[in-house]
Amino acid sequence: MFKAWDSFLKGLRTNRSIKTTFIEKPKTTEKPDAIPFPDEPQKSHFCLDSPMPMDRLIINSPVLEIDGWFFDSFGEPAQSIWIEKDGVSYPVEPVRREDVKKTYSFLVDLWCGFRARLPLSLEFEKIEILALHRSGRKEVLFSFQAKWSGLVQEADSQVRFGIDQPIAERIVTDGYWMEISGWCFDQSGKAAQAVWLRSSQQQIRAERRIRPDVKKDYPKLQDLGCGFFLFLPLTEEEQQYSLEAEFLDGTIYPLKTFSARRFNRKEKEEQYAQWLLEESKFKEQDYLATILKDTQFAVQPFFSILVFYDQRWKEEDIYRVLSSCFSQFYSHWELWLCPYGAGPVFSVQSFGYRWPGAKQKIHFLEKTATKAEALNCVLTLVQGDYVVLIDPSVLISKEALFVFGVTINWHPDLLMAFSDEDSMDESGRRSDPIFKPGWNPELLRSNNYIGLAAIYNKKAVLDRLRIAPLLDGQEEWDLALRIGSFDCDKNGVVHVPRILFHRFCSKQAVGRNNREDKERLVLETDCRLRGKDEVTIKKTEEGWHLRYSIGSLSPLVSIIIPTRLPLPYVKTCIESILSKSTYRKFEILLVINGYGSLDQEQKAFLSEYCSLKPLRLLWYDEPFNYAAINNWAAKEVNGELLAFLNDDVEVISPDWIEEMAGHALRKEVGIVGAKLYYPNLTIQSDGMILWKDYRRFHGMSRELAGYLGLAKLCQNLTGVITACALMRRELFEQVHGFDEEFAYNWNDLDLCLRLKERGYWTVWTPFAELIHYCSVSVGQESIDKQQQWEKEKELFEKKWKEKFPSDSFYNPNLSDSPPFYRLGTTPWDIKVWEKKKNG
Repeated sequence: MFKAWDSFLKGLRTNRSIKTTFIEKPKTTEKPDAIPFPDEPQKSHFCLDSPMPMDRLIINSPVLEIDGWFFDSFGEPAQSIWIEKDGVSYPVEPVRREDVKKTYSFLVDLWCGFRARLPLSLEFEKIEILALHRSGRKEVLFSFQAKWSGLVQEADSQVRFGIDQPIAERIVTDGYWMEISGWCFDQSGKAAQAVWLRSSQQQIRAERRIRPDVKKDYPKLQDLGCGFFLFLPLTEEEQQYSLEAEFLDGTIYPLKTFSARRFNRKEKEEQYAQWLLEESKFKEQDYLATILKDTQFAVQPFFSILVFYDQRWKEEDIYRVLSSCFSQFYSHWELWLCPYGAGPVFSVQSFGYRWPGAKQKIHFLEKTATKAEALNCVLTLVQGDYVVLIDPSVLISKEALFVFGVTINWHPDLLMAFSDEDSMDESGRRSDPIFKPGWNPELLRSNNYIGLAAIYNKKAVLDRLRIAPLLDGQEEWDLALRIGSFDCDKNGVVHVPRILFHRFCSKQAVGRNNREDKERLVLETDCRLRGKDEVTIKKTEEGWHLRYSIGSLSPLVSIIIPTRLPLPYVKTCIESILSKSTYRKFEILLVINGYGSLDQEQKAFLSEYCSLKPLRLLWYDEPFNYAAINNWAAKEVNGELLAFLNDDVEVISPDWIEEMAGHALRKEVGIVGAKLYYPNLTIQSDGMILWKDYRRFHGMSRELAGYLGLAKLCQNLTGVITACALMRRELFEQVHGFDEEFAYNWNDLDLCLRLKERGYWTVWTPFAELIHYCSVSVGQESIDKQQQWEKEKELFEKKWKEKFPSDSFYNPNLSDSPPFYRLGTTPWDIKVWEKKKNG
């Protein structure tokens, strides 16, 4: 985990509440790595908070509200900002923006914000936001077209509706889904029976939402549930969509048409280039130059860079990686060239005179037969406290060793540190960033997400090698698995969320015969060293799946289902468990909340199912409290394992119990969560990101693997939802069950954090799949329940925010708002440095 870096920000959390796209239009053609100096033309830092920056907007109001902020490269606001619409100028109101100043720098002027209101017509009009720099230069910050929809609130005089999102006719976004929302009712005040989004390839039914705000504006509205909401999965291929409302009499009214797609590869590369440009504006001139000058290390670690190569690599490839090493800001290092197989042998004459001090820093290992043999040999010769294992496909950024030196000083007992990485071509152009999660041993067994971007404590490496030699062909993966421990807080593994390594060339993929067999052998060795002999290891498209055996004891699983008997959902739930589950040693505790309110159909259902052997009926007559119901029911179970299940789920994976129980029985695991879908098989829940309002890949299609394949790889997370979760009964009792102060929400995440406090991991598996019809047992949304949600959220933040200020499994360089796993608006290290200067 990046605990060290995160603790650096403790109490100084960056306010990343800006939820719109960062738009910047530098007027220079410099490379992304160029450094701005004071004598260069001033550059613009500009963000449009509202409306969403699109080429063409259709607004549901005759007045367009514009909000944003601007400052130049010196932190100064513009001399003036104004808006032009069809030749008419409109002034803006200056706005105090403490959030921008807090995020970027104490040098930024507080009054860098602006606000304006523009009248709109029923026809598209060109709108430009302009700034006059203090140097006298005029700049167009953003240009778009907008119009008032006019009829968007009414269709054929029979239907009133409003579209909250999208407001544009054409949407191109970096997200893999987009939000569709609004409201609709007929002239009698009744809400539509259904709202559909249709295209030539699919149709999606929207969920209902309560809209008290609409009731306020339209008192004749009879149904607060007139709102609608859905997630639209996007592809790179642009598609046309039609949003339609269907009423009880069968009448269908068109609400909106639009087109949408997500970024293609070129657009992603342009976005990343812009992100790098933002980073480069301070990188050497401000951040590194200052910190290098002021830093005095208590410990000056010595690094040994080990470059392994075989016959694939030529002298120019070696020269390239050596050049990256000799550009380091940090000087305490040596380099060893380690040929193996048929790799060429170089001498001091090859490279010894190309850089100052090269003859003293470069060392040459005699050729060995394999890379593993070369590693075992060179480790006995190197002088470094820490070793870096790379090949000529990897270049090291010039600040890498310095940053790792800082990390070691923060963590004197460091065993391993790893960083983020990207790709670089021959022209120096960078692309395809990989922003990794923090230390995640379960994910590491699913896929070697750490790769070559790491340093290792030499003593720890030698200790691990005494157990068994590293496996040839997958040395780094084997080593990372051996280094990592299972202690939540003191594992000696640190993630540095900064790009310190660059993948260079396509030769990486050459010469990997029998790769699958070698990877399987790494995992088999890892399982054997951990004492996990009964593990089934299967290759998947994204990585590997380890199925842990339940063992010969076949523990009884007690499935607790709180319910108010919403038929037919609960019937579907129970029947799917009984008919599909391949593991048969279970009991079902159907905990009925509110017997007196049951109708005849519900009572008949209970009479029918009472005779089923694995089903037990329990009666809970207190007011609904999810935490309290489960705590009470957990005292009535007979099983060693507890499965918490909502009454509105349906089993997809027949082996869901075996998959989850295999993890739950491991001593280091606290709780296990499943992968849940909406009925249309888009993701409803695949684990939670701490302090984010949405779940990770919420709304993404089942067939998609998501960022880094994470939607289809088993991994550790901060939290899972207990709509389907499984854990050991004795562990549930140790932590005293659910906290009953969280009656409706946050009880599951609170349980996960209390387990984490005690050193247990939360595991999420995509190989236990169920459909979730979403809180049917709790009933329809209401204003009271929304208020309860806010109350419990406030309580949760008060309880946990200080102890767990961020989520180590979510990289801070990625987006703060959904869809998640997009590139964030500001590089994380800029925020760290600005906080340090202000601190």
